[in-house]
This record gives sequence, structure tokens and C-alpha cells, in this order.
Amino acid sequence: MTDELIPWLTRVSAPDWIWYAKYLAANDTSATGAHQVGLYIPKVVFGQLFPTAASSNAYNPSHYFEATLEPEGIQRRVRAVWYNGRASGSSTRNECRITRWGGRSSPLQDPESTGSLCILAFRLGNSRDAEECRVWLCRDIAEEEVALDHLGMVEPGAGLLVSPTGLQLVDVAVADQVDSCIVRGDQMPPAWKLSFPQPMELASFAIKKASASRRLPPDERLLRRRACEYQVFRSIEELHLLPKVRSGFQNVDEFVGYANAVTNRRRSRSGASLELQVRAILDEEGLPYSYDEVSELGKRPDFLFPSAANYQDARWPAVKLRMLAVKTTCKDRWRQVLEEAGRLEVKHLLTLQEGVSVTQFRQMTEAGLRLVVPTGLQGSFPTPIRANLQSFKQFMDETRAACLD
Repeated sequence: MTDELIPWLTRVSAPDWIWYAKYLAANDTSATGAHQVGLYIPKVVFGQLFPTAASSNAYNPSHYFEATLEPEGIQRRVRAVWYNGRASGSSTRNECRITRWGGRSSPLQDPESTGSLCILAFRLGNSRDAEECRVWLCRDIAEEEVALDHLGMVEPGAGLLVSPTGLQLVDVAVADQVDSCIVRGDQMPPAWKLSFPQPMELASFAIKKASASRRLPPDERLLRRRACEYQVFRSIEELHLLPKVRSGFQNVDEFVGYANAVTNRRRSRSGASLELQVRAILDEEGLPYSYDEVSELGKRPDFLFPSAANYQDARWPAVKLRMLAVKTTCKDRWRQVLEEAGRLEVKHLLTLQEGVSVTQFRQMTEAGLRLVVPTGLQGSFPTPIRANLQSFKQFMDETRAACLD
């Protein structure tokens, strides 16, 4: 399938195209059964793609354009709308969505698409409003990996607005943050001005920067620190990238090489960030664990409790063991966890993905997988699922009681 995606990415790569990539949440699809219909987009993205509607004082300003879902070739005339009823007092809504995809008959609103990576490529007209959109919904992990090779990283719940060149146009993930962790060059360690810090350095710096988070419950602490770390990373990236972008490139090969280095660095940081932030909280809460150590030959779970030595000791009861995998998104990837700790009938997976379908969740449960989802994200899951989710704090409390008492 990746043979189709790469040519598609090339076709929508030109100066008049902008990409918005996001993981479909349960309230984007019809998985939650909520009354909202259509893809949610942050207001800052709405303003970039539809500036005329965004600057309008009208009630629920909107913009219509043609959209094509590829490779199927499904065409729709869709509506980007800012539901601004809260401003006028006529309703409590204040959000932006792209609607009229065709309901559940559309792949974008199929509950089973929850958690899939979606790329919306917008072609801008003379007015700078989007005139058309071509959409690619990744159908498997292989396609997602190809897409991420071009995008770098996509944060669940926020998405990424970029030009096809890989230059990020707006910081979607931090646009609504209240407590800023953006740092100036004179606030960074001097070495960071010369080269990017290692993931552990970055995570530690963010924890200190968000020092007030230590007083928060573990679930909120995790989300706050991850958001802070992302802001710190973007501050460093801007310090390094902007001079090079402004000075230009000698040839296409130099540009492509530079863009690839940027996306690879983004992916590397994102992959390590969540594990390191989880590890810091486990240390703060005094819960013993082994990190990235061998369970069975060739298997290295992210976390084993109380230790890898206990796991490998056949005399240690399996009921006093736990494992935790950590993945930012879990659609399809959850199956990778099932073989990581053969002694355990139930595995745990912590994720930041905003929802799974009821069918996906049933498959996970039947396979012996328990989802651990920070409290602040559980409301994005379908109602029938929520009672069966475990918060990060609940996981730690249950693990402490089972493994140490």
C-alpha cells in the first residue's frame, strides 16, 4: 500500500499546498455517538486555512470547498465551520470542524478509523483560503510510518500543520497552553545552542521548568510535563532551524537532506519523551521497576514491576508481576505488546490516543490487554469503554498492592 502513498505525497507537494495531519479521535469519527459531526480542527489551524471565515463576525462563519478521499476517489463538498455560539450567547459551543463527509459511510467517520493517522492536503487559492482538499487516511502501520517519515511527529489531540517542505507553520500542540514553557536562547544551557540535547536532558529540563507540576496528581503531571517538554523542544528547534531556513540552500539535495534530518529528530524525541516522563513519575512515586530490560530472549518490555530479576525468577509468583508498555498511539500497535511478557496473562499499555472504537477495545480485552489512559483523556473514549480504562495513578496503586504487599 505504501507504493500508492509516496506518489500521492509528491502530487500534493507544492508551494500552494499546506498539510494538516492528525490522529482521528473518537469525536472525529462517530465512535463516541456524540452529536458533533465532522473532523475537529484547532481554531489556530482554522485561521491559517480559512482566514476569510476566521476574520468574519458572522454567526458560525463557514467556508465550502471540494474534498477528495484518496485513493478511493470519494468526492465531497465539505464545510469548514467555526461554531461560535458561545461568543453570541446562543450556545455553549466554540470549536471548529470540517463537516459533511457523508456520515458513517465515509472512511473518515467510520468508528474503526479511530486512532488512524489522517493527512489533509489543502490547496490554497488566491485569497489564501483553501480551495480544495485531498485526504489520505493511513490504512496500516506501514503507511503511517511512511507518512511520519515526511512529517516527523504528530501529537495526539493537536495535530500538525506543515508545508510539504516539512517547515512547521504553526505550533498547534502548544497554541492553547496557558503556562508557557517556551524558552529563549539566553535561558538554555550554552551547549544546546551548538547542538540538540539528548532526550534525557530535554525531559529533565522540562520537569524542572514545570516544577509546579510536582504537586499535581500523576495523570495530570504526566500530561503537563509532556506538553512543557514539547514547547522546550520547539524553542530549541526554532533557534537552530530559522537561521538555516532564512539563509537558504545551495541545491535541492541539500534541502532534502536537511528536511529529513529535522523530521528524524522530531520522531526520535517524540518516541523517547513519553517513556522518560513516565519513568520520572514512577521514581517520584517510589514504585520499583526495571526499564527496557529483558523479559524473555529478544523481548524488552518498557517497564517490568517490581523488577526484571523478579520476572526471571521462576519462584516469584506471576500474580506479583506487572508489565507496562508505553505508546503515544495504540491503533494496530497494541498487538506488538502481547508477546513482551509471556508469564503474564494480562498486559498493560499506557497511551495518549484519544479513543478507540468499541470493536477495537473488545479485541484488546479479549487478547488480555488493559489500557492505561491519563484521567484527562478518558472523556474522549466512547462511554461504554470509560469504566474499563485504568488511570496512571490507578495502575500504580494496583501494581504497588499486587507486587509489593
